[in-house]
Amino acid sequence: ESMKRHTTYVLLQLISTFIVATIGGIHDVHDNIGDKFGVAQEHRHPMCEQRAHSTNFVPEIDPTGEFDFIVVGGGSAGNVIAARLAESSPKIKVLLLEAGKNLVDDAEVMSESLKGIFKTPFCIPGQTADKCPLLSLPLHFSETPFLNPYLSITNHSYYYQTTPQLFANKRELNYPRGNLLGGSSATNNMVAFRGHPEDYDLWAELGLEGWSYNDLLPFMRKIETNHDYPNSPAHGTDGPIHLKNSSEMFHFPVLDALLKTAWNMGYPKVEDFNKGHDYYGAGYWQQYSNDKGRRTSSYEYLRRIIKQERLCLDGFIAEANQDKENSLKTPENVNEKTKGERRPCTDKQNLHVRTSATATRIVFENTKVKGSKPRAVGVEYATDQQYMAHRQFKKDYATEEEKTRTGQEYWKADQRPAQLNCPVNEDLAWSTDDEKLKDAYIPGNHYDPSKFNLTVVRAKREIILSAGALNSPQLLMLSGIGPSKHLEHTLGYNKDEILVDLPGIGRVQDHEEVTVNYKLPSGKQHWGIMKDFLGETAKWIEGKPSALSSNHIPGGMDISSDGPNGTKPSIHIHFLMVYFEGLDANMWIKQDAAHRLPVGITDFAFFKGLQHWTALIERSGTCSDGTLRLRNRNPFVPPLVDTGYGMCKFSNDEILFGIKEVRRLNSLLPEEFRSEEINPGPEYDTDEKLINFIRNFVWGHHICGTVPMGPCDDPDAAADSHGRIFGVSGLRVADASNFPVIPHGNILYSTYVVAERIAEFIQKDHNLA
Repeated sequence: ESMKRHTTYVLLQLISTFIVATIGGIHDVHDNIGDKFGVAQEHRHPMCEQRAHSTNFVPEIDPTGEFDFIVVGGGSAGNVIAARLAESSPKIKVLLLEAGKNLVDDAEVMSESLKGIFKTPFCIPGQTADKCPLLSLPLHFSETPFLNPYLSITNHSYYYQTTPQLFANKRELNYPRGNLLGGSSATNNMVAFRGHPEDYDLWAELGLEGWSYNDLLPFMRKIETNHDYPNSPAHGTDGPIHLKNSSEMFHFPVLDALLKTAWNMGYPKVEDFNKGHDYYGAGYWQQYSNDKGRRTSSYEYLRRIIKQERLCLDGFIAEANQDKENSLKTPENVNEKTKGERRPCTDKQNLHVRTSATATRIVFENTKVKGSKPRAVGVEYATDQQYMAHRQFKKDYATEEEKTRTGQEYWKADQRPAQLNCPVNEDLAWSTDDEKLKDAYIPGNHYDPSKFNLTVVRAKREIILSAGALNSPQLLMLSGIGPSKHLEHTLGYNKDEILVDLPGIGRVQDHEEVTVNYKLPSGKQHWGIMKDFLGETAKWIEGKPSALSSNHIPGGMDISSDGPNGTKPSIHIHFLMVYFEGLDANMWIKQDAAHRLPVGITDFAFFKGLQHWTALIERSGTCSDGTLRLRNRNPFVPPLVDTGYGMCKFSNDEILFGIKEVRRLNSLLPEEFRSEEINPGPEYDTDEKLINFIRNFVWGHHICGTVPMGPCDDPDAAADSHGRIFGVSGLRVADASNFPVIPHGNILYSTYVVAERIAEFIQKDHNLA
């Protein structure tokens, strides 16, 4: 009898679902992907009653708010969100808080910069290119030695460090992040890669309606101005972010040889990695720059507001060259006036940017009202307070030789094959539930808010966190939202201080990477760049293709361990036209208390970079599992980040295949280009030695998924498909933290997509679109 009742119930459910789907289903008013009906409302999980946002969303308006929206973080996503909301209506007032510096108040710094370009730490990319010319060049931040010392030693970069990586020989890895308007989009390696359509389709399959590739394609087109594929239905022609084939900015013969050899090996020739199909194989990358060789970052979104004189930057009207035909950034500075010459802001400016403003917590109301969700109403922030992203762990795992790189090369000093079995001592595990982890925390609170210049600013409508995958979860935890066990037992929060228990906050995903270095034959090295450096510089100034216009990663491969016959890439290989090793903290030379210099810079000083090419092999996608936790309740202390590098055998095996395939590729190059492998070197001649090399060299810099979106019944989800944080109102997250699953390849493009998508959700929710 019970079986009959159960069968009848299931049949009735199927019939009702079919009827509802046929007549149009239940339409979610938040869904703005057109008139898409037919999606049935599934039975709500009990968890959803407590966490989910109502489908009949009614915007709450706080009349005491100074701004309609507050966006925290002027980086890759925050600039997109702030600009799109400000564009919605001149009556909508938006505040953008950015912890980075503001050079606009230092117009006189140009002469200082010319006197000592390596000493000037203040500039904003694209905004003040004449005062900081190197920062607007499309050069790497820390991924090549070519002219990056300037970026690496300025205070426009945070240098986070991971915890000692248990499965990567207990190494600490540097994790540089941009600390200026534009964020890491202004300091990254500029490779423009969307990921695969299947990445976004997976997001939709996991319960995020409106996030499939076809749903997101219009936003991808909206993002870009593509100089190489203007007639492609996959690309845009009028977006803020410019894309250009890197190979057309400067010609590297060895790259042509590498790609032709890969095609001869049977790998398909990829004409366009971002067109949404036929992306398996080898080809040329696009970079984030216009056709004049100028980097384009998320700052370009703000530039459009600036040209309308609607942006107030630290109390003054931001000004720009109004010549729309001029695509060179150098004369398009926002302010060429001293502070005394500038115009104070008026009511016309509806996007306000405050720099040197570090958010310390989210302010909530209704926290103790039974039956009511806590509502985010404001942001507390500190001005001119240094964020201490240069911490050191107590235990020193590196020898003095490894720190200074005197004597042998680092990889030779620490990578002796006979000692590379690396047995894992489970007692060394960094677990958030382990008592030993407490040794990494600063005892007590040691944070007295009364000693800081703190300001609270209120929002009428919503607060959007776009502080990045490291700082957005940190700010949530500081505000009482996150894993309750961590907040209560480790950080000492009282139960009434914990607003929402969201255990998924602080989950970490990343791509794992390893570099293999080759020394070019003497006749094929890149000495021409230095021989005519002044000529190359002159061409860049005139907006012509030059060595300074190239990001020096002009091509690569998107493949798998199935080799030339594969169809689903899982290995991303970049061909760098320079020498680069990695981000191991012990490979960086200590300069002073606040800065660390990448080892690659010393290599450049000896022109080592121009003698080599590097294969950066990335496990595209991940099966590693990491965590982010707070070190203590001090908002100026960076979080503890355990990325879990090396823990996944499948990732190690895929990278192992990549190393072998790069070796085979080099062996098949025309003899004039065949290069000498110097890292790891021919002595690494077995799988065991290479796996140990991987574990001793693996690193990454695509952290994401720390505040994942998902359906309300997913216990690991922290936000819904609109980026709204579960369990509270008036608060969203919109940046790489939102990724439910890490996409393939470089993640900046995906971050732009998330920001554009959520910006439209906000506009629709508040009837602004």
